[in-house]
Amino acid sequence: GAFYLDAYVRRAHKPLAAAFGRNPKLLLEAGESIGAAKSTFGDVSVVVRALPKVPITAVVFGADEEFGAEAKILYAPSIVSYFVTEDIAVLGGFVAQRLTRALRQLEGMGGGA
Repeated sequence: GAFYLDAYVRRAHKPLAAAFGRNPKLLLEAGESIGAAKSTFGDVSVVVRALPKVPITAVVFGADEEFGAEAKILYAPSIVSYFVTEDIAVLGGFVAQRLTRALRQLEGMGGGA
């Protein structure tokens, strides 16, 4: 697990923080555009069904005067019954990519206020 941590953070957490950290509410808009449901973690979070039995929660803590933005990906404990560590890391990156791509599409349509 620890072997993948740095690459995983670069692939999943950092892109979410960069895309949504200044305006976390955009995560909700981007998530809804790909069928994600609102969740209750952080400043804003959404649950993406990467696969039917695999809910993945993307959480954003927005930047403020004291702290930079942060993002996390949360998994249901059961994910280890379906996937090995490397696959979990890939799924986290996939979810981050889907959300950031959805944001770009929204911005291209004039959304994302």
